[in-house]
Amino acid sequence: MGNHYRLEKKLHDGTLSSVWLARHVALGREVVVKFFRCPDKAQRQLIGELSSLCRLQHPHNVHVIDTTGRVEGPEGSIIGPFLVMEHVPGQTLRRILRTQRRLAPLQAWRVALQVLAALSEAHGFGIVHGDIKPENLMLWEPEGLDRLVKVIDYGLTGGFAGSPEQGVLTSGTPQYMAPEVAMGHAPSPSSDLYSLGIVLYEALAGSRPFNADDPHEVMQQQIHSEPVPLRALAPIPEELSRIVHRALRKDPAARFASAQELLGAMRALTWRELSRYQFAAFSPIAAEESIATDRFTPQASDAASGLLGDPVQLIHADRELPTPSLNATDTTLAATATPTVWVLTGDPTTEHLIVEEAVSLLSPRCEVSLLSPEARESQLARFLEGRARPPWVVVFGDMHVLIQDALLSKLRWYPETTKVLLSSHLNPELLQTTVNFVGLDQHLTLPSDARKLVAAVNISLERSRKIHHSQDQLRLALRDAIDDLETAWRAAHSRNLVPYPKSKEATG
Repeated sequence: MGNHYRLEKKLHDGTLSSVWLARHVALGREVVVKFFRCPDKAQRQLIGELSSLCRLQHPHNVHVIDTTGRVEGPEGSIIGPFLVMEHVPGQTLRRILRTQRRLAPLQAWRVALQVLAALSEAHGFGIVHGDIKPENLMLWEPEGLDRLVKVIDYGLTGGFAGSPEQGVLTSGTPQYMAPEVAMGHAPSPSSDLYSLGIVLYEALAGSRPFNADDPHEVMQQQIHSEPVPLRALAPIPEELSRIVHRALRKDPAARFASAQELLGAMRALTWRELSRYQFAAFSPIAAEESIATDRFTPQASDAASGLLGDPVQLIHADRELPTPSLNATDTTLAATATPTVWVLTGDPTTEHLIVEEAVSLLSPRCEVSLLSPEARESQLARFLEGRARPPWVVVFGDMHVLIQDALLSKLRWYPETTKVLLSSHLNPELLQTTVNFVGLDQHLTLPSDARKLVAAVNISLERSRKIHHSQDQLRLALRDAIDDLETAWRAAHSRNLVPYPKSKEATG
């Protein structure tokens, strides 16, 4: 690229464009360069659009550094129009949703405010994004600041629109495409708001409103189908649900008139109301303190909730706990039984090859059960009927906390079961959720060696063994106490001091 930019690494190569990580030679700073592939007849319009992107200066819009019509590539080949942008470190909203599946209403609200601020500036200049989706929302955390959203990948909105029935490529992504765009109309500010509505729906509900394997089928759903009411999928404030569904109206005139109007509606929502609805327990709560290893942590002030982001629900001691079954005639010692380990599969983390290898290493000395989502239903039934004892250790991955797995939810009441969260990377919000929703005894990032995972599980097994041992001692001591009490009653009865009870239960 002449003497200005040096291409270093290809980040993406698609049908219409390729994206490279590059370095500004003179300044030594990293930049992102996007090359566009388009028909010659569309290049002039595209070049005009790319030049207009240089006007965007809002902190939530990616900053364009340079653009030009053509550039000489390797061996004299011609590479079409390109765009040089600031390099934004961080991760896309798509990657975050893959990790934690959904956002709390307060988190989604914060993202929406920043995206709408960016779109307000762009629409004011007559610039339409045309492809708002989680992949094009970059989140990063500058030092000392809260998470910052950058809207990326503007451009390519003109010269490509056409009817899907004619087989002409339509700008945008079908799952986030406004109905009028799916019918062949050009993207507009209103279609950007519809796409943002889809993003918010997915972030709050954990799934997109319209899905199908065939992109054309998805586009037909966008045109003709209505989404499932958002509050039927996740408890959120009624006003937030109303705003999202208004953005998803089929008729552009029935949506918000502008990004500024939608931004005003969002700003009317209060932080305190939004913070009462959290993805951990899916119920309105009060703001509570951040991460704690004790499941029965008392409520804290609102100020403490800011330590690790959005507060989530804790399990309190005043909740009803299951009554332990103490049979005085049962001499079975749980601590001497075969250790049991349940691994909840169905999550990319728990289905990793390292986990598979660790299971094979544990099997000779433990009873290891791999429980798929289907198998967990039957296991839960056996568990509730008393035909299965709680495991010593349950290992689960990132997603099980957020989908409210029924079996995992049941196990939160059993201190003898060590709960081990296995994550692909450290995520404080996920960790907070796990502590509050199911309790957490050990957190592990996926190790590079299966033996390290086995060693960590062995530590958890030893913890459970100690708890079982304590419970055995308590049960045996209670049996001895009942026997002593019965002997005392018999002795008193033999001296006619007290009437002898009709049953041992009455004695207890």
